[in-house]
Order: sequence, then structure tokens, then C-alpha cells
Amino acid sequence: MPNELSGGMRKRAGFARALVLDPAIVLFDEPDSGLDPVRTALLCELIKEIHQENGGAYVVITHDIMSARRVADFISVLWKGRIVESGPASELFNTDNMFVRQFLSGEAQGPLGME
Repeated sequence: MPNELSGGMRKRAGFARALVLDPAIVLFDEPDSGLDPVRTALLCELIKEIHQENGGAYVVITHDIMSARRVADFISVLWKGRIVESGPASELFNTDNMFVRQFLSGEAQGPLGME
């Protein structure tokens, strides 16, 4: 029964349901929320593996930077409804933009505050 499934099992079942119709675009909204770090890493590996098999566009919305590092080929950093910077993941993780650098590194010091 659905209420007997763990959080990770529910996420995998949702992923399987999304793939049944062979979509060209698959959207993940915080797929790692509520998962421990190991299950998050395993889910990221599953997303990458299924994407390699099926192709298409996989869009992952996440605040978990480790997940972004694991799955992203391309990243867009959104802030207050606007794209601050967008590009290949390798470029964004090495950007000169101090806001994006702070956000992707999770540092307390920088232009982003508690506002």
C-alpha cells in the first residue's frame, strides 16, 4: 500500500510513473527533500542513469548543491524570480560572480544575506 512505502520508495515510484508515457521533459521539484544523504546520492545516480538511457530534458529544481553537482550539466541560479546567472555547471561552479559563488559554495560571507 502507498502509505507503507518509505519516502525514498515513494520518490522512486513517482519517478517511474512520470516515465511511463516516455516524456521529452521530466521535471523534478526538490526530489531530494526528506531523504538522508545516502538516499539522496542514490537518487541522483538513478536520475543520471535513467536520463542516459532515455534522453530528453531533465530539469531538477533543488537547493541541495551536492545534488546539483551530481546531476547538472547546465545550471540556472534563480533569485527573487530572476535568473542571476546561467550556463554549463563547470562554469557556474567557477564563476567570478560573487553572489553565485557564495550561493553555490554555501558560505555565510558575501553579498547574500538574511534579508
